[in-house]
Amino acid sequence: MRRTLGRVRIDRGDLYWIESNSVPQWSLVSAGSDGRDRYRITLPGKGVRAFVVSAAKVMLAQGTTIQAYDTATGAPSWTVDMAAAFPGSSAVSGFVDLGNGRVAISLDSGLYFVDIASGKVVWSRPGPKDGFKALTSDGAGSLAVSAAAGGSAADYFVLDSTGVEKWRQRIDGARGPAPWVSDVPWIPTKSAQGISPSAQYVAVPWSWSGWVGGTDLAFSLFPGTAAMDPITVQLIRNEAVVAAGPLPNEISFHPFSSWPFLAGKDAGHLVLVGQSSHDAPGLCFPVQPGQPWVARVDGTSITQCPLTGLGGTLWVGTAALTPGRLIAGGVDMLSFGCGAHNVYTIAAFALPGESLAPSGWVQNEGNPGLGSRRQRP
Repeated sequence: MRRTLGRVRIDRGDLYWIESNSVPQWSLVSAGSDGRDRYRITLPGKGVRAFVVSAAKVMLAQGTTIQAYDTATGAPSWTVDMAAAFPGSSAVSGFVDLGNGRVAISLDSGLYFVDIASGKVVWSRPGPKDGFKALTSDGAGSLAVSAAAGGSAADYFVLDSTGVEKWRQRIDGARGPAPWVSDVPWIPTKSAQGISPSAQYVAVPWSWSGWVGGTDLAFSLFPGTAAMDPITVQLIRNEAVVAAGPLPNEISFHPFSSWPFLAGKDAGHLVLVGQSSHDAPGLCFPVQPGQPWVARVDGTSITQCPLTGLGGTLWVGTAALTPGRLIAGGVDMLSFGCGAHNVYTIAAFALPGESLAPSGWVQNEGNPGLGSRRQRP
């Protein structure tokens, strides 16, 4: 019985995902937008911690080893063992696509820029005792990094495409990046009550999540401060909230999962997949999934409809947007409890006229396969 891990990635309308079975045996799979398999490649190791699609390659990490495969054929391109090349390296947990044919990775041994075409490490900086964490990129080669975390504060800095540090600042109460929407990264901080621009970064509240954005427009989701408060989606333009509204039937009391996609040729609206979890006391089922739905959100309205045909107990684990279609996948919780593995269902739904925006931010390692960066036209 198969299950997928991680998110479904998209590149030029083709889908990519990682599968494992009960052996376990791991495979890289690609399918066309019609659902037909393009190829299925058995992977040499066990477990995939991260993968990204960029520059005509699928890159994936198994332990400290990075592998690349040709997107067109699935043929192996190169393999690099970071622990062998850089002693002390930890397992690779994620990629940040720099948008210039390179990815950044942060390990216990240091920070590295890797050329996607060749697998060559083209720049490195030895790691401090407390380690680096590569966060996000502007899609033009620059990288935001955090380091020296201590208490509630950490150093944040930005490197240009050659590894030169452009600025560094110690920020109290910061927690990872929001989208790099404008000319500087956006960073959630504990003290921010709203959008707080500075010369080097934009501070936003911790509670804001589910970000997507374009050049001057972004959408964010945030819960209320009380259990029965609605979950709200807001539209942000030029670093100011210009419109906000509650998501129908969603309240902060329930755990909520979302998959936001910046959509339309003008990058002017949001396609949002959402699902709440509800209490279901039991040894194997402490929570149960609610009805998944898809919504279209713009500056004046929110329209929403259920994703039917997935079964009432399907826990959605991934979503992707292709031209005219929404792809969603998940497992049936009735046979997934207590460690049982069930077939992972991937289904396509018609969304006539909808497609990803040609440029803008995409969620971390999400659709269309970019790792923590803006996509550019």
